[in-house]
Amino acid sequence: MNKMGTQEKPQRFPAWAAAGLVVLGGVFLALILEKKPLLGWDWYWVFWKNRDTLSWYPPWTALLLSPIAFLPWRWGFSLVNGLTLAALGMVTYRERPGRWAFLAVAMVTLSVPVVVLLWDGQIDGLALLGYLLLPWGLPLFLIKPTLGLWALLARKDWMIAGIIFAALSFLFWGWWPDQAFRIHVISDYTHPLFGPHPASMGWFKLGWPIALAGIGLMLFTNRKDPFHLMAAGSFLMPYVFPYHFILLLPVLGRFRHVKQLTLWLSSWILILPFALGSKAAWLGYAFPLMVWYFLWRETRIEDTWLTFLRRFGPRIQTWLKERFVPSQPKVQE
Repeated sequence: MNKMGTQEKPQRFPAWAAAGLVVLGGVFLALILEKKPLLGWDWYWVFWKNRDTLSWYPPWTALLLSPIAFLPWRWGFSLVNGLTLAALGMVTYRERPGRWAFLAVAMVTLSVPVVVLLWDGQIDGLALLGYLLLPWGLPLFLIKPTLGLWALLARKDWMIAGIIFAALSFLFWGWWPDQAFRIHVISDYTHPLFGPHPASMGWFKLGWPIALAGIGLMLFTNRKDPFHLMAAGSFLMPYVFPYHFILLLPVLGRFRHVKQLTLWLSSWILILPFALGSKAAWLGYAFPLMVWYFLWRETRIEDTWLTFLRRFGPRIQTWLKERFVPSQPKVQE
């Protein structure tokens, strides 16, 4: 583990300007993609006109998606794909601007999660636009909260915004995580007609050792790095799907040469759950594990959760003991 810490990143143009470029680039790419032979199954049957969005995704997703969802289906599908590519490219480039970042943008575009998203018309790429605008982009970032939840721990203002937004969402929509858990976790493995999706991952399906590994990784994770947190957090989720890892792909922009190539090649392992089914689903964790390892190599020990717990654990324990454990009366001699 690097004790000296990571190098400072170069200055980048403002996030709002980056988001504006993503929207403009997304529209331009949509015009190119509109006639391309992409299937768009999920977009047509789930998201177009918000047919089934509320059944599968957080309740605010349908509201945010409405401006695109009610376009003619092929236009909306192409615009989502265009925004996905533009947001992915921008977030990747901003990790460490330079000529190698352009190579990283090309590499992440040619990866399994992106290919699957473009083919199916999924909306995970829109979460990267929300990431650019955090904390204000939090609702968009959390339309796919599987990995994004962990990223919020990296910044105090992100975490506070997440707590406030969660409280407001419960106030407006009730305890919606119950439906999300039943749809994405329980029903995925007990559906009477379709059964489990062969490419789905997560400790609920693959067993508790996955979660145990996640706990171990999280202890040595940089608590200030959103990508490091998402890589470790992916092991702790009961349900993960291969294309969710699009949120980790921009980390390729940080690295050069062999490390960059290794991460890109490991992302292609995510094709195995699709090709070989549930027996190979656990192999999909090779990609987040490689991301975690390369980021760990650049992490200072004092920035890990283990150091945090060592430093503040005794203080928290003392505080709890003083307030909740009754003191013993002194025995008079």
